[in-house]
This record gives sequence, structure tokens and C-alpha cells, in this order.
Amino acid sequence: GTPPTEMLFPESEEYESRCVQRKLLLEALAGELPEETIRFSSKVVHIELSGCYKKFHLSDGTILKTKVLVGCDGVYSVVGKWLGFKNPATTARLAIRGLTHFPEGHGFGKRFFQFYGDGVRSGFIPCDHNTVYWFLTHTSTDIDEETNSEILKEFVLNKIKDLPENIKNVVETTDLDSMVMSQ
Repeated sequence: GTPPTEMLFPESEEYESRCVQRKLLLEALAGELPEETIRFSSKVVHIELSGCYKKFHLSDGTILKTKVLVGCDGVYSVVGKWLGFKNPATTARLAIRGLTHFPEGHGFGKRFFQFYGDGVRSGFIPCDHNTVYWFLTHTSTDIDEETNSEILKEFVLNKIKDLPENIKNVVETTDLDSMVMSQ
């Protein structure tokens, strides 16, 4: 029953927030490397040292010898485990995320918006002049991984119903294809 509260991040010379779309980051990284040096969607099952190189054993039987690996293999990361990262903590929260495109510009500047209250944390950050990334986390048991994007969108809109109209518009104008949920 608590109304949502905006969490303000003061401007600072020490830090800044930036939103980088994954696709653009991958394209930028790939653009700096010779062709045939990147392998996407390859499941690493084992890593071993081999001098100053690492040998990466993939699920399809392939073994790669390399100096560099960008491991984007998720929460139960083989790469993270090899680096000594701790197991993920279970939070019993779900996260719904999306991207919204405003052809005429969004007008939010570069500010990172975040709201919290009544078991919900939501927010958004502009990626560029036209694109906004948004998120919502909640402790709901009403939604599971089989829930379709239309129901997810309605769920999010219901949870942010007390926020200002321009904030709700970010979610309202989101294409269903750009929405993702994880638990």
C-alpha cells in the first residue's frame, strides 16, 4: 500500500550511468577482431590451462586454444565458476525487462530513473536519444516462464499504475517482442 517513491542519484564526477544495448556492444567488440575469431552460442563445459593459453572444451566436442574469452554464459556460468565466482543467491524475485523506441526522441535526457515501493522496484535509463531500457522486479508468484508477453506487459503496467504518465508511457509503447522475463 505504500505509494512508489523515486530514488534519485545525485550527479557526480566519480561515476555515471550508461546504457549499452547488448547487440551494439557485441558488434563493437566484434568489429575490432579478425574474421573467424569469434564463436557465438558455444557452451563451455570445461576449461584448462595450457601455458599462457587456455583450452576451452565445448559441448560439441570442439577444443579451442585462446588467450581471451568473453564469457556471457549466464547465472550458472562455467567461466564464472572457473574464475572462482560464488554461486548465485536466490532472491525469489522475477525481473521483466524491455526496450522502447521513440522515433521522435524520448526527452528524458541521460538520467537514470528508479522507483520502489510495495515490493516493486522499477526504473529506466535512456540508451540514446530514441531508445529507453526499462525494468521491473517483483516477488510475484502469479507469473511463470510460460506467461506470454501481453500478460507480462499488463502485469508491469498494473505494478506501475501510480507512476507519472510519461513513465508509464515507456512501458505502454514497448513492442512485445522486446520484452524478457527471468526468475
